[in-house]
Amino acid sequence: AMGQSQQVFVRYFPRTETPLSVTLQVESNDPDEGIVEVAVTGQGVPYQNRALSLDGNGDYMLVGKKDAFNTTTLTMELWFNIIASDKQMTILWNGDTAGGRDPFWLYTSDGKLFNLRLVFNGATIYLKAQAHTPGYHHIAFVIDDSTKAASFYLDGILADWADFTGTSPAEYNYLAVGAYADGGGTADFMEGFIDEVRFWNVARTAEQIRASMDLTLPGN
Repeated sequence: AMGQSQQVFVRYFPRTETPLSVTLQVESNDPDEGIVEVAVTGQGVPYQNRALSLDGNGDYMLVGKKDAFNTTTLTMELWFNIIASDKQMTILWNGDTAGGRDPFWLYTSDGKLFNLRLVFNGATIYLKAQAHTPGYHHIAFVIDDSTKAASFYLDGILADWADFTGTSPAEYNYLAVGAYADGGGTADFMEGFIDEVRFWNVARTAEQIRASMDLTLPGN
């Protein structure tokens, strides 16, 4: 109403390194008040936290062999946003590009049900997680060789788990982001976005995953 005031907080994050200003128009439902213009100045957000954009037509990223991958216990985490929903797409794949073994494979066929295939010295298990809304989701999976358990998390919540026998491969070879890349060729290209791919050589707990999933980490 006329003569009254109300505080409105505006968060402004221009995607630039330099400060920018913008004028916002605030229109009231009260016909006596009209439009109020408010000048807002904000410091640009540095170019960070940019997602990997994949077009589903040959885009993917291949990470070469790393000593850190030589572990029987691990945690993998990432954020993703699936755009297409009418084809099988690989989100994350790990294995030997010459063919013959692929310890883990994270994929989807409809953009809603996410499948994780894990191979332990010839024995294979499948874990599943269902997303009920489109947009960005966080996925994590944990292979704990000390407890012989594998856990699959969606948005910080345990979605599936299984016990396994034997050991997981000590050498995880190559890591492909957004495609299946075994010796038979590269396929199942993902259409969408992937961000904050994280590899840990320890078994992280659900509490640890939830505590850092929304944070930017320095990495090494």
